[in-house]
Amino acid sequence: REQEQRLEGLVDADGWWHSGDAADLIEEGLNLQLKIVGRLDGAIHSGGETVFPDQVQQALMELVHQAGLPLVELMVLAEPDPLWGDRLVALVRLEHDEKLSTHEKLLNQLAKQLQPCQRPQCWIDCPELVRNEAGKFQRSQWRKWLSPPESG
Repeated sequence: REQEQRLEGLVDADGWWHSGDAADLIEEGLNLQLKIVGRLDGAIHSGGETVFPDQVQQALMELVHQAGLPLVELMVLAEPDPLWGDRLVALVRLEHDEKLSTHEKLLNQLAKQLQPCQRPQCWIDCPELVRNEAGKFQRSQWRKWLSPPESG
């Protein structure tokens, strides 16, 4: 029996549609302009696709654990890319004396199970990578760590 297909509305009970985008409302005289400044849900755009780094991170951790790699923590962050819009990079913390170079080839093979837009473009050894008391990564802190200010 064919599964019934139906359309679902995009608006909530009050008639509003929530896009997940963050925006500023700019007044210019009598004109109002809406300027999109980012996402509220952490989504990025990579190669024309919407990618949710938290979901990619979770999928990668599952693959890593299934493969038995000595990875303690993994976090993916977006980095600007002129061709893709954004690309993911992965910060990893390995157990004790393990070296990233020993496991990088396998990490890349595991990532090939994901869509190209979800694959980290590089893996960065980050022995300091820890979560906060709430069990979450402070993404802004790690973005600063990843892209330190240029000395001038």
